[in-house]
Amino acid sequence: MRAMRGPALAAAVALLAAPAAAQPPERTTSMAIYRDDLAAVTLTRPVELDRGPAQLTIAELSPGLVAGSLDLHAPNLTVRKQRVLPWPVSRKRLLQSAVGDRVTLVRTPLTGEPPVTRRARLLAASPDVVVEVNGRVETVPPERIALKSLPEEFRESPTAVFDVNSTQDGERDMRLRYLSRGLNWDAAYVARWDREAQTLDLTGRARISNNLSRPIAGDRVRLVAGRVPTVRGEDPRPRAQRTEALAARAASAPGQARPEPEARADLRLYPLPEPVRLPAESTVSRRLLGATGIAVETRYRLTGLATNRPHINRPEDRRNAALRLVVPDTREAGLDTALPGGVVRVYDGELFRGAQRISDTPPGTRLSLNLGAAVAVTATAAHTGYDKLSGDSYETGRRITLNNAKDRAVTVRVVGNFRGDWEILEESARHRRNDDGEPVWRVEVPANGEATLRYRVRTRR
Repeated sequence: MRAMRGPALAAAVALLAAPAAAQPPERTTSMAIYRDDLAAVTLTRPVELDRGPAQLTIAELSPGLVAGSLDLHAPNLTVRKQRVLPWPVSRKRLLQSAVGDRVTLVRTPLTGEPPVTRRARLLAASPDVVVEVNGRVETVPPERIALKSLPEEFRESPTAVFDVNSTQDGERDMRLRYLSRGLNWDAAYVARWDREAQTLDLTGRARISNNLSRPIAGDRVRLVAGRVPTVRGEDPRPRAQRTEALAARAASAPGQARPEPEARADLRLYPLPEPVRLPAESTVSRRLLGATGIAVETRYRLTGLATNRPHINRPEDRRNAALRLVVPDTREAGLDTALPGGVVRVYDGELFRGAQRISDTPPGTRLSLNLGAAVAVTATAAHTGYDKLSGDSYETGRRITLNNAKDRAVTVRVVGNFRGDWEILEESARHRRNDDGEPVWRVEVPANGEATLRYRVRTRR
């Protein structure tokens, strides 16, 4: 494409106007979509420029354009000025642009007769419409106001205009980068639990949402897991503006890349294998990953009963253990891909067992899915003693009885909630401290039976 010289002539470059598959091979649109209503759009287009000043008009940008984020780059090209044309088209903006011009007032009779028109001059558009007709001044005329055409500065879609200066003749690749609001994505998983085999089949899909009023498409789309700092209050809807661009000259070597921020190493990218077209105000789903036969452990976890505080529970209090599916090490279990944060829905055959939102899970880390209360595994607790040693120390004993109504034995992890500086003096099962410093006991409970955990603890406040 050749840009004409002079401020009144422009090289129009249509961006994001159609699905990526319909664009020529040398024209590409890349998108990096974040999970917090943000996308980085990069458009690469060939453009032919003569040496000297020229004007580039880049049309049909995203309606969510963050106007201050525009970054146009091409070899041997300097951007002198840039602006975003008024958009969207509205009655108020049209009338304001026509103040002082001749307009047509149109009235349609209720009798079905042809419309009646009057010529007038628009004197004011705000706060009230004022027109001059045949030497008379009228306010708020009853007719509709018709303009001859759309003003030159107005566009039906977001459009950016760049005044540039080229130091060399010929064709080159032009790259435009900008940010857009209105796009986001999230991960959704389906986990199929095989209770007998103690395995999970996991399928992950990306749900990509376009909350904009227009469709948008990308040849290359990457989904970004991780958060980047943004500035609140940036207007996502472009308004008329004119800014002075930095006078830095672009690199003269074709294809020379700008340095990427080091923070990129802390983001995880999920490239999609095919182009993506997002219809307006819609959500599409694309497959992200899949794994079968993931070894999983069934764990029962009891909280709220093991404590070093006296009289915290009544003897008749009964708690249900929580059922969890745990993958201690995702890489060892066969998951070599990081799991982006999202909602995991677990199915046990035809039964839905629950949903849980997981955080970003790198390979080699622990994955835990909470399936809710286990109705067949319960427990009660009672104090077995209390001795006050001094004003800031005491000893207390506790007994926790665990019941298992299942036809197979289970292991229950009893997690304590201890305060102060404590020391276990006696216990019926050896405890260990978890990452939070709390005691955890593993108690084997036989099928259709019960087991008892006893301990005595000294506490210093």
